[in-house]
Amino acid sequence: MKNEVIDLEGRDLRTSGLVEGEPVNSFFGYKSDGIIYSENELGVYEEGAFTGKRVGDIALLDIDGYDEDGNLTGIADGKVDAADRTIIGNRYPDFTYGAFATVGFKNWSFQVQLQGVQGVDKYFGNTGAYSLIQLMSSWARNEDARILNRYHATNNPNGTWPMLSKNQSGKNLEDSDFWLADASYLRINNVNLNYDFPETVLNRVGMSKLALYVSVQNAYTFTSYDGPEVDTTADPLTGVPQPRTWTFGLKATF
Repeated sequence: MKNEVIDLEGRDLRTSGLVEGEPVNSFFGYKSDGIIYSENELGVYEEGAFTGKRVGDIALLDIDGYDEDGNLTGIADGKVDAADRTIIGNRYPDFTYGAFATVGFKNWSFQVQLQGVQGVDKYFGNTGAYSLIQLMSSWARNEDARILNRYHATNNPNGTWPMLSKNQSGKNLEDSDFWLADASYLRINNVNLNYDFPETVLNRVGMSKLALYVSVQNAYTFTSYDGPEVDTTADPLTGVPQPRTWTFGLKATF
């Protein structure tokens, strides 16, 4: 199944989040370019919706503008406003996949189950009272370690996260790809290693079958996403990751 806008009958609805060839309900907002480090970068904010931008705020890109009739031109017009909003990410994966394999050698057997998602973005910005954005604009409490690298004019002028701001004059809360992360992952769901004791041992102990096994559930997840769990809606700070479970045992048949 593929989610895609097919035909808008010539209408330009990009600023409503609809673009031909793109999925419905794609992430929609502003494209960003890191942090504003120089006063020289503030010129595009002198008009429009972001006149409060200062050095240390998130830099948003001027990518489009309106003509005299109110139509989008596709050409930067020297200011950042609603015309510059566009599709910035994909809520839906390009594909999901999985695999299960069993390998045996003599008395040993090994099983592994893999599961993964590729080509999907996840929003981690203003998701609640303990979100990363709120932690940059609120009172002191348990905080995400990433805010240690927030911009400060003297203490951290090369910081890669926006400066602390109580009034949000720079409108860093606006939806932008700054707050999107690649949520692709490959997870080793289950691993099982089993050893069947040979008949020479079984005859000595009077058993028909004896096996030793160890298994791991949720063994490991390969992902670049920085959060408690890549495939849930858990808050980046307060969310609890799925547990890793180890099981050891003996299986005996008399």
